[in-house]
Amino acid sequence: MRILFCSWGNICEADLEISLRYMGHEIDVLKAKIKNKDYDADYLNIVSNELLKCRYDCLFSINYIPIISRVCKVHHIKYISWTVDSPWFYFNSETISNDCNYIFIFERQLYERFRKKSTQIYYMPLGTNVKYWDSIKLSEEDRLRFSTDVSFVGSLYEDKHDFDKVEIPDYLRGYFEGIIEAQTNVYGYNFLNAVITDEAVKEFSSCAGWNTLGRDYQVTEREIVLTEFIGKKCAEVERHRVVSKLAKNFKFDLYTLSDTKSMPYVNNKGPADSRIDMPKIFKCSKININMTIKTIETGIPLRVYDIMGCGGFVITNYQSEINEYFIPDVDLVVYESLEDLVYKISYYLQHEEERKKIAQNGYHKVKELYTYEKRLEQIIQSVWKNKCNCYGINSHKSIHQYLALKSLLSQIKITNILDVGLFLYNNESLLDGITPEYIVDGVEIVYQIDHTSKQCIYRNIYKLDNMSDMYYDIIIMIEILKFLKVDEILCLMAQLKRLGHTILVDFDEDYMTLFKSYSEYNVQSLQLGECKLLLITVNEQ
Repeated sequence: MRILFCSWGNICEADLEISLRYMGHEIDVLKAKIKNKDYDADYLNIVSNELLKCRYDCLFSINYIPIISRVCKVHHIKYISWTVDSPWFYFNSETISNDCNYIFIFERQLYERFRKKSTQIYYMPLGTNVKYWDSIKLSEEDRLRFSTDVSFVGSLYEDKHDFDKVEIPDYLRGYFEGIIEAQTNVYGYNFLNAVITDEAVKEFSSCAGWNTLGRDYQVTEREIVLTEFIGKKCAEVERHRVVSKLAKNFKFDLYTLSDTKSMPYVNNKGPADSRIDMPKIFKCSKININMTIKTIETGIPLRVYDIMGCGGFVITNYQSEINEYFIPDVDLVVYESLEDLVYKISYYLQHEEERKKIAQNGYHKVKELYTYEKRLEQIIQSVWKNKCNCYGINSHKSIHQYLALKSLLSQIKITNILDVGLFLYNNESLLDGITPEYIVDGVEIVYQIDHTSKQCIYRNIYKLDNMSDMYYDIIIMIEILKFLKVDEILCLMAQLKRLGHTILVDFDEDYMTLFKSYSEYNVQSLQLGECKLLLITVNEQ
């Protein structure tokens, strides 16, 4: 399929874009700034112009954005959103019932609350990009820098709410602080809505004062007070308390932008880059801590999946959905109080083999069952009611490319093939006519594969910097150059031409222009059935 990916800066976007591309979809990323997620005429015009330029199968965004739904309704095009935050007040927009919407929500409690708004609202828990995490390798310098007994990556939430800034009477502050203290000590159950009175909410909101979200929203004062003020204050109290306790009892590293001057004994190592540093922290820490904010009532946050996807050992607070997807003390470890957390950290620091086994189990479970590709397959199948659509138009393109490749190979006498980028591996179900007849080696570039897989079609799998000197009859690079910049393509060609003088790539006018500009390459397009390929031969000097 061809998908317009509307990017607005969420941390999940890069992984989902990569995963959709890896599944064979054509992705155009729109990075225009959204000034107002509901009423933004400039953004509406930008999206409309994109839709007029090209025919898309759907628009996709992380979290439900009303302005995108408004555009899609006008253009009669599907809008798929996957909400990864809770709460998400934009679910209170009247646009949630638009027929163009296909809304996926990561948390069951949030899903149950809004599912009656439309028959096209679905529950879909999060996942992770194991392939990307596997590509992050550790150097000795990394191990020295990031190794520790216990670590936590994240905000301490003192700057995420305005509870302390609201001027309220002392008796009302005492009332809320007592409830916050009680809720902080309870894991797996959010009782704020059950115990806070309407009168207390009304008095607090009159003191706070805020602008409503918009004329078509049905969000209540109660929701805002309980989530944006009380719930986030609970997160601040809990995280400060946990961090303080762990810093005093263990070799503990904190990665955060939060101010920790009140806790000078905490080893605050500053922020961690989510794409580079964070996975190294997860891999190097003996124990990684997850603390879910109270506004996520039942769901499993992204951090749990990412730690496990990196092969890290995670101890997390109890969430009711954990038991649906993982086995506590087998895939991960769950704590139910601060005292329980301290005890379990001490226990698993002393039982290394048990700790490593749990981390290994968790890694294999998310790799097998909970990758973004698995989740996206479920999403696409829910929208189109057809599993064939999971790999969209580009999956058909891959089939035609395979058939064209097979046809070409049948016409020429060759023995050895080098598959750069693992195109054949990604189309294993189509390989009946290739593997028995040829010796095939593979080269990993974007992703890695399981080298021990019984279904692996390759005799050898190499990395670019560690290839053999064997000469190949033909080198194929299909569906891989799109991931590379021009200088990277040229560098790759320079490496490959010593291994073979016949190179086959997927057809693209830009590729043809690029290679024709260098006299060392002879380039011709081949029309084979419904597919075009580029045949490049290297002139022998």
